[in-house]
Amino acid sequence: MVPAAWLKPPANWTGDDIADWGLKVREQLLAWWSGEQDRSLSYTVATYYGRRTMHDVLERTAWHAAQHTRQLMLMLQTDGIEPDVALTAEDLAGLPVPDEVWDR
Repeated sequence: MVPAAWLKPPANWTGDDIADWGLKVREQLLAWWSGEQDRSLSYTVATYYGRRTMHDVLERTAWHAAQHTRQLMLMLQTDGIEPDVALTAEDLAGLPVPDEVWDR
């Protein structure tokens, strides 16, 4: 189980702090990838939903984040705020995201 403290940023963080954190995570991922020996990612890893190939874990991470990004975009647009950069159908091509932004 993920500790509750990991689920949200510290109360004093600004949007810039959150963006900086995201950039650090990106740097860590790129550093991991540059040292990855098995680029097929066919080896298995333990997850909270069972053992899966690393390829499947990264694919799930990508489409899951994309789906939540779609939801955030729609919430902003509903309030009349257009995102600076919006996800497009091309961005989502090949990802198993649902057709609907929200579950029905």
